[in-house]
Amino acid sequence: MTLYTCRSGIIGTAEQAALLLSAGLAAQQVILTSVTAHATAHAARARGVEPDVVPVGFKHVAAARQGHRVLGVEPNGALAWAESGRDWFDRDALIALTLVLETFGSLDDLDTAVAEHRTRYPFPQQILSTPVTEDKVSGGLSTTSAASIRPS
Repeated sequence: MTLYTCRSGIIGTAEQAALLLSAGLAAQQVILTSVTAHATAHAARARGVEPDVVPVGFKHVAAARQGHRVLGVEPNGALAWAESGRDWFDRDALIALTLVLETFGSLDDLDTAVAEHRTRYPFPQQILSTPVTEDKVSGGLSTTSAASIRPS
């Protein structure tokens, strides 16, 4: 689920998770995918929780769940929260939105938290698209490394 406010602009799933953790969400387990922004992992560690990092895809997040008070993040729009081991644990925008609204009492509080977070972590996740020529493709997979990609 992506949120948008006039003051903050887009607030993606990974940033929402980092905000919730920084605001005191008492997660006992935090599950992130390998492409989740590092700020979310830093926020989990600041709460004393070493995040579990799984491959991309919410099915991996769900499979890694253990116990209760679990926050799962797949930055492509999936934020899951379960208080107990019996709670539903899936990509549920209503549960995520309720959690954000309960944590931040007003839009001003949310926007203030976003501004503070972005000051602390000034390097937002960027998605870069790069053209790939036929000679750089082997077996259908690009051999371009992340280190060779430079923003224009």
